[in-house]
Amino acid sequence: MGTVDYSLAIETDRDFDDVVAATRAALADEGFGVLTEIDVKATMKAKLGVDRDEYLILGACNPPLAHEALQAERETIMLVVGPLSAQREALIEQIRPLEAEQRAIDE
Repeated sequence: MGTVDYSLAIETDRDFDDVVAATRAALADEGFGVLTEIDVKATMKAKLGVDRDEYLILGACNPPLAHEALQAERETIMLVVGPLSAQREALIEQIRPLEAEQRAIDE
């Protein structure tokens, strides 16, 4: 599966639920918590009646780092919660904000 050039991605053969659990554990090991969780599969089914493969978006945040960033510049709130997605293909992706911003400006 290809990815866009403004994300970081890791593909694995592991089971989706195992990948999500390992991602949560890795985030916790680094001091991050999950503030938001969006079950894209369930949302698309409920809102549009569309069946999709497993797809979960986790909004991760490290409170001490977030506090430090907000002390320096309050507009950083837009970048504080970093979304990570887990998909059925056991693909974990995270957006690279600077690359995404540059791509938006270029288009």
